[in-house]
Amino acid sequence: EVAARLAALFGDAGAAAAARLPFPTREVSDDRARMLDELRELHPKGEVSADLGRGVPLGVGVHHGKMTDEEKEVVEAAYRRKAIAVLVCTSTLAAGVNLPARRVLILKPAAWYNAGGNSGWLATDKYRQMTGRAGRANLSAVGESFLLLDSSNKKLDEKQAVERDILSKAASPLLSRLVAPCTRRGENLRRFLLDAIASRACDCRRALLECVGCTLAHAQAAAGGASLAADVEKQLRWLVDKELVVRGAPPAAAPAAAAADAA
Repeated sequence: EVAARLAALFGDAGAAAAARLPFPTREVSDDRARMLDELRELHPKGEVSADLGRGVPLGVGVHHGKMTDEEKEVVEAAYRRKAIAVLVCTSTLAAGVNLPARRVLILKPAAWYNAGGNSGWLATDKYRQMTGRAGRANLSAVGESFLLLDSSNKKLDEKQAVERDILSKAASPLLSRLVAPCTRRGENLRRFLLDAIASRACDCRRALLECVGCTLAHAQAAAGGASLAADVEKQLRWLVDKELVVRGAPPAAAPAAAAADAA
């Protein structure tokens, strides 16, 4: 909906203010056409969403969680090479789009889905993450962010609430989700260990402990006088029991996925 509104706005403005707006060069127009062709090739019927079909020729792209990874990659690449100038996002702007911008506009301060699936004020952490897209070192000397309030909202305290609950509120403390009690049954730590082994970053227990020792989870456990060694051993045994890794040095021709030294 937002993308359609922006596309319509840009289109209307183009008809009324042709002398003022920087219309795209032929190269940029051709690049946008190629972008649409790439998006069509991703679908069996050669279709593209209405928002992208209308917005891309005007330099407006969309990015949201219902798009496929391939579609997102096409949009992100086009934005990076400046084929599109405006990118309309959902909360993927905080979670999944690592793209710098000259300006970030947030259309509303409320009705956001935050941690735990609760709808309410935009969380301070998410707000800072999103506005951090505006202005990046070596890319732009200036970045601007705008948080728009609903002019139809008659509550006199909305501005004060935004200032208190979003702009000035202290950020939540960072807590590692690598180990319990933040995760179910050690799933994150198991994945971490398996990735370290499969990528050949670690080939023995000692290397795994050293790797875990470089994490936030280790630092937080150490600050509380605890150690993650027992957690590592428990999850390593689980991986061995499930035959996802094997003990002992693997043969030279073995695939990269699996070996944990018994020593």
